[in-house]
Amino acid sequence: MSNSDDIARSSKENFRLSPNSSGPVFRSKVKISILFAVVTSALIIDMTFSTFSDILKEQSASLWGIVLFVAIILTIYGIGQYFLLRYLKQLSEEVRSKESNLNKLYKLLWVAQYIIAAILFLAVFQIVFSTHYYILSTVAATSLSYALACTVMSLVSYRFFSWYKSNRNNTVFLYALASGMVAISTGSHLITHNSILLEKKPFEINASLKQDFPEISTRTVGYMANVFLYANVLPLLLSFFFMYAGTVLLLGNYSKKLGKIKFWVIICLPLVFFLIGLLPTLVALPSGGFTFYNKNLVIFRIFSILAGSGGSIFIGVAFLTTAKSVNRIHPNSSIVSYLAIAGYGIMTITIAIETPMYQAPYPPFGIAASASIGLMCYLYGLGIYLSAISVSEDIKLRHAIRSYIIQESRLLDSIGTAQMEQQIEKTVLKIAKEQEEVLSGQTGVEPSMTEGDVKEYLETVLLEVKNLHDKKKRT
Repeated sequence: MSNSDDIARSSKENFRLSPNSSGPVFRSKVKISILFAVVTSALIIDMTFSTFSDILKEQSASLWGIVLFVAIILTIYGIGQYFLLRYLKQLSEEVRSKESNLNKLYKLLWVAQYIIAAILFLAVFQIVFSTHYYILSTVAATSLSYALACTVMSLVSYRFFSWYKSNRNNTVFLYALASGMVAISTGSHLITHNSILLEKKPFEINASLKQDFPEISTRTVGYMANVFLYANVLPLLLSFFFMYAGTVLLLGNYSKKLGKIKFWVIICLPLVFFLIGLLPTLVALPSGGFTFYNKNLVIFRIFSILAGSGGSIFIGVAFLTTAKSVNRIHPNSSIVSYLAIAGYGIMTITIAIETPMYQAPYPPFGIAASASIGLMCYLYGLGIYLSAISVSEDIKLRHAIRSYIIQESRLLDSIGTAQMEQQIEKTVLKIAKEQEEVLSGQTGVEPSMTEGDVKEYLETVLLEVKNLHDKKKRT
C-alpha cells in the first residue's frame, strides 16, 4: 500500500524487529552470571583486606596473604578481564560500528585495561621475587582507571540530563545527579589520592613499613584535606543518596507486592546502617578532618562498608529485577542483557570506589579493585545507554503504528470485519519490517518489542480509534 510506503520513508527512526533473536551476546546467561559473581567476590575480598589493612597487616604479609593477593590479580585481571572485555565487545559490536565515538571509547577502555593489567602483573612479579613494589605502580594504575571513570560518568550524566529535558522523569533526574557526583568525585580523586600518597609514602613499599592510614586534615596535608573532603568524599556520599533515592522510585511498584511496611524496612535498613557508620566522618567534616580510618572507630568503619556494599547490591538488584521481569515477557531480548550489565556495573562501582589505597599496604590489597573502577563505570554506562536506545526505538515504532492507523481511519466503518483487521495487521507488520534494515543500520541496537508486542499494541490502538470514531458518529 502507498500509505505504508510513505510512513516507512518518513519514519527515519531506528528499529529492529527481532522476535526470535538471542542477541549478539554469550548464549548462556548462567555463564555470564557466574563470571560476574566470581569477579565481584574477588573485588569484595580485595576491598576488605585493603579497608582493614591496618588491622590485618600480619595476615596480609604472610605467605597465604601473598598467595591470596596474586589469586585476586589473576582472577580480576587475568580470567575476569579477558572474558568481560570479550563480552562487552560482542554486546556492543553493532552499535559501535554505527557510532565512532562509542567505538573510540571502547578502544580506549581496552588499551587502558591492558596497561593496568601489565602494571599489576609487574607489581606481582616484584612482590614475589623482590618482596617490594613501587608506589608509582599504585599511582599509575589507579590514575588511569579513575581518569577513564571520570570520562565515562561525565558522559552518562550528560545523557541522563538530556533525557530528563525531554521527559521530566524524577528517577532520570536523580540518576543524572548521582552520575555527575561520581564524575566529580573520581576526577578529584586523581589529585587528592596521588598528592597524599606521594607525599606520605616512600617510593618503595615493603612488609617492614607501617601500614596505618595517613591522617588527612588541614594540619597534616593543608588545603588538600579540604579538596579531599568536599570534592571527593562529599560528592561520593551525595551520589550514593541520589542513586539510592532514584532506585526507590524505580522499585515503587513493589511496595504493593511486599506491603508498604516491609518495603520501607528493606529500603531503609542499609541506609540507616550507612549513616551510622558515617556518623564520626560527618561530624568531623566541618573541622576539616577525616576520621573514617581511625583505629578507635573501627566499628563505624565496619558498619559503613557493610551498609555501602549492601546498598550498592540493592541498587544493582533493582536493575537485575527489572531485567528478570522483561525476560519473562520477552525471553532472549537484548534489553535483558543491557539492564543486567548496568546492574552489575553499579554493584561493582561502589565496591571499587570504596576501596582505599592511601595506606599503601603490602602486598597492595585494594589496587585491583581500585584500578577496576573505569571498567565498572563503562559497564554501567554502556548498559544504561543501550537500554535507553532500545526503549526509545519501541516508542518510535508505536508512533509509526499509530500514525498509520490514524491515516487509515476512514476504513473504520468496516473495521469489524475479520478481513479488514487482517489487512491492517498485515500492513502494520510490513511497515515494521520495512523499517528494520534502515533503523538497525543507524544504531545497531535491538529493541525489546517482539512481533507479538506489535500485534498487541495494534489491537489496543485499533480499539481506541474505533471507539473515537463511534463517538464522533453518535454526535
